[in-house]
Amino acid sequence: MLVSNWASLTDLIDNVIGDYKKINNSNPLDRTSAIEWAIYIMRECGVKTLNEMPPKHLVVTNNKVLIPTDLSMLNAIYIVSAPIGTETIGNDNTPLNNTWQRVAALQYVGGSRASFLCSDCKSLSVASPYTFTIQGPYLLFNFTDLDICIDYYGLVLDENGIPKYPDLPSVRECIQSYILYKWLHESYILDDIKDNKYQYLKAEYEERLRNAKAELLIPDMTEARNLVYNTRYRYARYRIPK
Repeated sequence: MLVSNWASLTDLIDNVIGDYKKINNSNPLDRTSAIEWAIYIMRECGVKTLNEMPPKHLVVTNNKVLIPTDLSMLNAIYIVSAPIGTETIGNDNTPLNNTWQRVAALQYVGGSRASFLCSDCKSLSVASPYTFTIQGPYLLFNFTDLDICIDYYGLVLDENGIPKYPDLPSVRECIQSYILYKWLHESYILDDIKDNKYQYLKAEYEERLRNAKAELLIPDMTEARNLVYNTRYRYARYRIPK
């Protein structure tokens, strides 16, 4: 399902703070982590957009880069270089006007986050000696110290650059439960809350995650039609003539 209505993540976190205070009688320490957890759980839910973002330039260090915060679906990754004779600026030798030259496309070879790839992702169909996988919050590569360019669809951002969340009750409840569960993890470790309360919160967020996935993964009419067309195209070569 492609999401069309979005709501403020900042307001949602404020609501979770109220729930946290009722349980722990104090303020949570870190709102930044709450945003990161919300982004993580939205990706786990399968939030998809067609909000095409400008290509993002990154430098592969130690064979990995951190997945961009606003990434919803990945379309392609390329190795890039500054065109010969182009004036560059900065420590990463960025060409003027950001005019990177695409050298080679990368091939996706698996990982734990295949749901990040859109259905027509170019990295699924290309054969390349340069490959990548997705593990946790990182893109992992079979090379290092090279410039790459990512084509992707991004989450909708508010005026402060913070991602919004899909305005659906199942997603809202899932994000609330997950942030509260993560915030109370330290209290659980320190034995400040009872085990049965913590386990209840864990079970609640897991159930709400299943509900959110069920709602978001239902294809709309356009997605369903594209799935049929893509399947027919992929298997056409194996069709036995009549």
